[in-house]
Amino acid sequence: MRHRVTAVTAVLAGLAAAAVAGAAALPAAAAVSARQLGPAVSAASEPSVTIKAIDREGKAVAVTASLESVASYAVQDTLTSNHATMVPAGTYNIAAWVWEPDKKAATLVDRAITITSSVTVTFDARPGKLVRFTVNDSTVAQDAVLAEPFSAATGEATWWNNSYGPIDGPAVYVVPGALPSGWDLLLQANLVRHETNNTASPVEYNLVKILSGSIPSNLNFASTRAGLAQVHVTIRDFGQGTDGVVFAPNEYGDGSSYGVLPSAEFGQDNVRTPASVDAFFSPGYRWESVGYAAGDDEYGTAPLLAGHTYGQTFNAAVFSPSPLFGPTVYGNSLQTTEAFGNDLLVDAAAPVDGANLGGGSVGLYPVDPQGWLYEGSKLIEHASGYNANFTAKIPASAQTYTLKVEATQVNADNIPVGGIAKSVTATYTFKTEAGDTSLSNTNFWPRIIPQGVSEKNAAAPGSKTTVPITFNTLNGVIAAHDVAVWASVNGGSTWTSLRVTHSGSTWSVSVDNPKKAGYVSLKVQGEDAAGFKATVTAINAYAVS
Repeated sequence: MRHRVTAVTAVLAGLAAAAVAGAAALPAAAAVSARQLGPAVSAASEPSVTIKAIDREGKAVAVTASLESVASYAVQDTLTSNHATMVPAGTYNIAAWVWEPDKKAATLVDRAITITSSVTVTFDARPGKLVRFTVNDSTVAQDAVLAEPFSAATGEATWWNNSYGPIDGPAVYVVPGALPSGWDLLLQANLVRHETNNTASPVEYNLVKILSGSIPSNLNFASTRAGLAQVHVTIRDFGQGTDGVVFAPNEYGDGSSYGVLPSAEFGQDNVRTPASVDAFFSPGYRWESVGYAAGDDEYGTAPLLAGHTYGQTFNAAVFSPSPLFGPTVYGNSLQTTEAFGNDLLVDAAAPVDGANLGGGSVGLYPVDPQGWLYEGSKLIEHASGYNANFTAKIPASAQTYTLKVEATQVNADNIPVGGIAKSVTATYTFKTEAGDTSLSNTNFWPRIIPQGVSEKNAAAPGSKTTVPITFNTLNGVIAAHDVAVWASVNGGSTWTSLRVTHSGSTWSVSVDNPKKAGYVSLKVQGEDAAGFKATVTAINAYAVS
């Protein structure tokens, strides 16, 4: 199994992510553009730094180092072996990965250095100690390790300047000693059960240790399964191709104040769906699910707790538009909030709680999406194609409009998705006028998630399937009214009205599945207090087999 790795710098709660770095571990000597920030300083007045390295076998090797100001990120640079680099005088964090022959191991050396005159710095890997994470589960083994110096105060992490080290495979060592002032060391490990035939490991551990002040000589970290947070992750099938989900720790702290944490994502990637994984995490972190299956969604708004079990389901049968998509007014122009892109095909199981909008299409792309805009019964605009949009001039007097969009699906490899959610159509009916600034806030979508279907999104022939439905805006669930639901067993040629019940803002229907193999299509309609009505039709919402 291959692991996808992406470096992420998380920011304070409520702010956007600051940066996302590349997907593969970089050799220490890989070419990376040096970056110098802040006011220019005359090279003639600067001292120089020359770096060298000794590997664990005592041999001189080439190395690339990251040099960053301890006081701020006003000065950053990348240094290479045996080349003098001019830098302003000052105190720096200087870090490098020293690789062994054939990339069989790598050692992180991180230290503070005060530069007042020209100096040579030698990175000696021989004192390095092996980083090892264990858990009381004899079925798994450590598969990957990240070691990353970072500054919680500034959000700076040394991967920005190519001290980036190994993730998959090589043994990871770190040289003990004092950490530069203001810098911590993130250690993160991934433990899995190795499977064959590109099958997801049924259990995975993502463990984190933050070192502050100094790096000890003992870098063995043991965890117990009972002391971790568990998330049961189900990745349902949505057709041909591959799919996956990876996990990254996001903000951390005491639950009220958060620091800045760089992270690497480990997880089930390039894995044939369906898959079911019990993922265990170091508690106290807000873990983020990323990938085709997850669409870049943070899990909840609070750190996961030790001993608690959570659940996430991706690709849960029904797909429908996101509340990110819908009509909006700018001045005297009526248009869509988003172009005809992936927001037309959103996994209904994706989180939607104000912060986690469920945006993205979990690796699915719309085929020939089209949209029609009507004033009353008169067609006033039409658009088609991926990233298409339209704009219509509207009067100052309130009129009734209808926006209809539809799309069929392919996956990320441009392969038609057979069966589930063959096509999605959404129709919005609403009143608006020029200057209406509130329209986009009323956009909503129905979350339609059939219960009890298999990991292949199938119900048993002749069974009953319960389908709970909620209606969601960007700000969460709304209390819809005039809710109606229909089902079809012949691809939408004919529809049967279903009895709808509700408890609070959750509506529910029970579908009598056909006695032979096939598909069930669903149509759901609801209206909000402002009179905004949405109808979503999913052809082949789930299978019967």
